[in-house]
Amino acid sequence: MSELVKLLRKKREIEVKVGNAIFNGTRVSPENFQRYVGNGVTDAQICRIHISGWKGVKGSDIVEGGSKEEIPFDREDFDEVIGEKPEWYSPIVKELCDHARKRYEERVESEKK
Repeated sequence: MSELVKLLRKKREIEVKVGNAIFNGTRVSPENFQRYVGNGVTDAQICRIHISGWKGVKGSDIVEGGSKEEIPFDREDFDEVIGEKPEWYSPIVKELCDHARKRYEERVESEKK
């Protein structure tokens, strides 16, 4: 992978705080934004694509009676859990898309100058 692509990916990184949890991932690109709007992609599916880590999530956040200890991010666990957590996926997707929209508007404004 080229240094240019690494830099581009680094610029897309984002953190989204929901309650006590912080979700790490990448913002939605303009291409993906268009794809999601027209194809009935669910918020949980968008999270599965764009979220790659978390901090501050406890077992008790996932299941009643779960551990009060923070649990490490696991892709398979996340993919299963996120569909059950609208209190997570709705604000995550809003932030991912708001960030993408803001970035797009900044680019348009910059091109006008």
